[in-house]
Amino acid sequence: DIITIGSAVTYALHVLVSDHYMRKNKDPLILSCQQFLVVGILALSTALVFGLDLLTINRYAVYATLFLALFPTLSAFVIQMFAQKIRSPLRVSLIFALEPVFAAIFAWTIGGEEIIGYRAVGGFFIFIALVISGLPVRLFKKAKKM
Repeated sequence: DIITIGSAVTYALHVLVSDHYMRKNKDPLILSCQQFLVVGILALSTALVFGLDLLTINRYAVYATLFLALFPTLSAFVIQMFAQKIRSPLRVSLIFALEPVFAAIFAWTIGGEEIIGYRAVGGFFIFIALVISGLPVRLFKKAKKM
């Protein structure tokens, strides 16, 4: 739970800081590359400090790591930077709330994973909570008056 809360807080900070730089008309591609460089240095430093093994098991693990780092991860953060130039941080974070939905759809269709009912319902409730949390407050005030 602590890791989940810490991740949520740091992701929120990331969105807000990214928005700050995007509002100053910084280049989204350069900012994304700088972010990946910093994360790479911090990850490597952490691995060295804790003596973690940096060798992969086989070449397929290397291919999978490179693919996941370049395509879904790097592309998502670059798209986020471009989106934050024209949209609010709240709207961008709501769009990124769709990531687990698409991950589940791809896991089911392409990955052949089984859909487990209670997990799907739990994921649905989490997604709905994210959407509701991003709705403008004025909608709730209008509903309250009715």
